[in-house]
Order: sequence, then C-alpha cells, then structure tokens
Amino acid sequence: FWDVLTYLLNAVLFLLLGARFESVVRAVHGVDDATLAVEAAAAVGAVILTRMGWNLVVPLLVGKVRALTRGDATVTARRERLLVGWSGMRGAISLAAALSIPLRASGVPFPDRSLIVFVTFSVILATLVFQGASLPLVIGRPGLAGAVQAGAGEGRARPPLGAGAPHRLAS
Repeated sequence: FWDVLTYLLNAVLFLLLGARFESVVRAVHGVDDATLAVEAAAAVGAVILTRMGWNLVVPLLVGKVRALTRGDATVTARRERLLVGWSGMRGAISLAAALSIPLRASGVPFPDRSLIVFVTFSVILATLVFQGASLPLVIGRPGLAGAVQAGAGEGRARPPLGAGAPHRLAS
C-alpha cells in the first residue's frame, strides 16, 4: 500500500511541476539563457558530487564509530556505495520544497522564487535523464552486477516483516 501511495504522490508532484514549468520559465526575469544554463549546471554538479561524496565517505565514518563503540566494523563495499550514490533519490522533496515557497512575502513577490524552482527542476531533470539513462552502464560494471542481485532479498523480506508488524505494534 505505502509503495503505491508513494509512487502516486510522486507522480502527482511531477505532473504539477510539468503543468507549472512553462510559467516558471517565463517568470524568470532579467536572467539570460547562458546564466540560467551555468546556474543549473552548477547546481546539478553540486548535487551529484554531494550525493556521491556522502555515500562514499559517511558509511566509512559510521563504520569507524561502530568499530570503536561495538567492535563491529562492517562497511558496505565501495562499489555498492557508488551504485547507491548514483541511483539515489531524484528530488521529489526538493521539488515540493521549491514549490512551497510562497509567491508573495509581506505583500511583495518572493525574490527569485521562479529561479529557485527552475534550478530545482533542472537538477531533477538532469539526474533523471543523465543518471537514470546511465544506470544500466554503471550496474553493468564489473563487481556491481552481483551487488544488485544480492539486494534482491529485500523484496523477499518485506512480506514477512509486514505480516509481523501489526502483532509487534499491538504488544
């Protein structure tokens, strides 16, 4: 149920953006196309680099803390962390946040709201198209195909976990 609901809410969010995007582009005043492209490219690069850096570095730090506190130093393989970073979330929350910026604040138009929505949309589009289209190539790299198959166990684990949840919550 929750997977379907999440999928439907994401679909509605992106339909909302698609319906508003033309007006957002028209509303970006005083910024030439080259500047828009540079700002969008900089934001895309920052998002991809941050996501990759986070997924490559933070699990190592968590592993070190676990090793110090519990003696358990299990860390996900670097290739798997790379795959998670490359295939990460695509911006539904960012889009919702950008669209939630009010049109007016204190009676005046919110400064650069349209630019914020435009750059957010550009990041989402770039990560969906560029990263999404290249995902099969990344997965096909040596050492990653097995990692994807190993993660297939999640689908088998969900039904028993879901069946036991009401009993656990009732106790």
